[in-house]
This record gives sequence, structure tokens and C-alpha cells, in this order.
Amino acid sequence: MKLYRKICKKCGKVFVTSVRNQRLCKFCRIENREETNRKYELKRREKAVK
Repeated sequence: MKLYRKICKKCGKVFVTSVRNQRLCKFCRIENREETNRKYELKRREKAVK
């Protein structure tokens, strides 16, 4: 398994990964997931109200 040193596109930190096309570090990835979850949760609630 090859390791790649990458620069996070969101926070600029250097991180090591085995995935070649990974753009975000672990922390930004988690942050991003939480943001999208909130977004879709709101959409789901709006649909339930209608």
C-alpha cells in the first residue's frame, strides 16, 4: 500500500493518506459530512411538513 502526502483543500494542513485522489483531511471530511447531513435533514423536515 502506497502512502501519499497531500495538502487539504479546505484548511491547508499536510496529511498522509493511502487514497490517491483524496482532497480533504480527516477533520475537514468529518466537518463536511456534518454540514451536508444538516442540509439534507432540513430538506427532509420541510418535505414532512408539506
